[in-house]
Amino acid sequence: MDHQPNVVQLLTQLTFVTTCMAMGAGAFFFYNEREKVHPRYRLALLLESMVCGVACVMYFYMKDKYVAGEVFPTQLRYFDWLVTTPMILLEFTALLNFKDKMGALVRLVLWDMIMIVTGYMGETLGFLVGGFQFRWVMFVVSCGGWLGVLLYIYTGIRQQANLADTETRRCIMILTKFVTLGWAIYPIGYVVRAVAPELGDVCQLIYNISDAINKVGFGIVVWAAGTAAMQRLQAAEGTSTAGDTAAPSPLDGTAPEAAPTVN
Repeated sequence: MDHQPNVVQLLTQLTFVTTCMAMGAGAFFFYNEREKVHPRYRLALLLESMVCGVACVMYFYMKDKYVAGEVFPTQLRYFDWLVTTPMILLEFTALLNFKDKMGALVRLVLWDMIMIVTGYMGETLGFLVGGFQFRWVMFVVSCGGWLGVLLYIYTGIRQQANLADTETRRCIMILTKFVTLGWAIYPIGYVVRAVAPELGDVCQLIYNISDAINKVGFGIVVWAAGTAAMQRLQAAEGTSTAGDTAAPSPLDGTAPEAAPTVN
């Protein structure tokens, strides 16, 4: 008799498909909008289109690997995160004028790699040969990598953001909340699977929703800030042009008309 999926499994199947669609739409939208935002935001929006593009391909592949009630190959997610999370963090450095931009990027990526690699080891080897204790050791180390990312964002990144314009400063503050609160959902999925492996479907559902919110939502914030900055720039240029037209410079070579003389 065929296994009939329950509500959670049906929702998990649905979110695999809808997240794939959301990532594809996000990749297309962000790529096409990159030239319409303020120049400061163009690289960040291009990176976001690449993040969503990679995730779309991975979800297109993963949706066919998910079978309700069976163990999902979670390592596929880590292949995605290994590529996309460094690009997400690179967006912070793309938006700000660091004196040592490469140094800032190295710090973020190093902590990120610790987070992803140890999380991968915990969710794969921890269930195969490492046992229950190994899963939790890797969980703690992985969370340490995430905290390292947060520590640098709240010190180096936010400090640099205070020197930026209003739109960039607000954008960095919101993106910081994504990395703080949005990324906090992933450890919840890890804990669910580590404590109760039979709840693997719940874990995948949590991961699907988190990816859609964090990847597409991140890009929407960058796009909105870049659009606002571009509108402000265009308004400033329009005001400057109007001022130049209304008050010609005395150096333009034209003399004002002489006032009529009354005899």
